[in-house]
Amino acid sequence: MLKIAVSPLTAAEIDLVYPLVQSLHPAPSRAAWRRHARRCLAAAAHGRGGIMVARRAGREHPSGLCCYRKEEDFQRGPVLIASHFVALDILDPAPVLAALADGLAALAVRLGCVEARALVAGEAAGALAGSGLRHAGEVLGMPVGGAASGPARRAGSAPSPAG
Repeated sequence: MLKIAVSPLTAAEIDLVYPLVQSLHPAPSRAAWRRHARRCLAAAAHGRGGIMVARRAGREHPSGLCCYRKEEDFQRGPVLIASHFVALDILDPAPVLAALADGLAALAVRLGCVEARALVAGEAAGALAGSGLRHAGEVLGMPVGGAASGPARRAGSAPSPAG
C-alpha cells in the first residue's frame, strides 16, 4: 500500500500543480491560478488559509489538492472550510481525497478550529463522506452581476409559462 503525504503548497509548486487545477470546471487560466495561489500562500503565512497538496510516496508530482480558509462561525467558533478538491490519480483518486480530508482534520486541530467543513460537488462528495466528513446542510449559489446566465427576474416575479 502506497503512502500518501499531505503538505502545504509552496510557491515553487504553484505551476507544478496547474495540470490538476485545469481539471476544475470551469478551469481557471494559468494567470488566474497563480494570482489565487499567491493570495492563498499569503493567507497561509498568517494562519488564515492556504492550499494543501497530496502526493503518493516516491512521486514528484502531486495527485491532489484543495484550498482552505479559516473562518469564524458565530455559533460554533473557528472552523476550517475546504473547497476546490481535485484528485487525479491513475491508481485510485479516493485514497488521495481521504488523505486530504485527514490532513485538513489535523490542520483544523493545529489552527484551533472546532470543525472542518468541505464544500464539494460530484464524485468528491462520496469519497470524502467515507473520510469522516458527513452531510451537514446545503450550499446554494447563484451567479450575480455579469456572471448571470440569463435575464434577471425581479423579486417575486414568476417565470413565463411554458408552451
